Amino acid sequence: MKKILLVLVMICLELAALHMFYKSRHANSKTWSLFGLLLYALIGYCLLTLVNSGGNIVSVNATWQMLNVILVSLFGISYYSCKLTGLQTFGLFAAIVSVTTLAYDDIYNTK
Repeated sequence: MKKILLVLVMICLELAALHMFYKSRHANSKTWSLFGLLLYALIGYCLLTLVNSGGNIVSVNATWQMLNVILVSLFGISYYSCKLTGLQTFGLFAAIVSVTTLAYDDIYNTK
């Protein structure tokens, strides 16, 4: 359960960092970019914590990356009104299938 919460924290940090980069671009201010970079440093520390907690580095990183893709995409679609092509929508669906298959053993303790 702690691993899932840490991944969710990492995703929130990612969303905040991306929003800061967006603000930096539109406000023409490097300050927001620096805050975003600091958040990415925290994400790296969280990933290190996950790996050190005994997780399989392949499944931990792949699960984090795919959840990141899914949630950042959903955030972009809902908050920034981004549009996806048919192929991009298929890729998002494939990411959901990837997370499910990669994390299945960890979630359901089938090892």
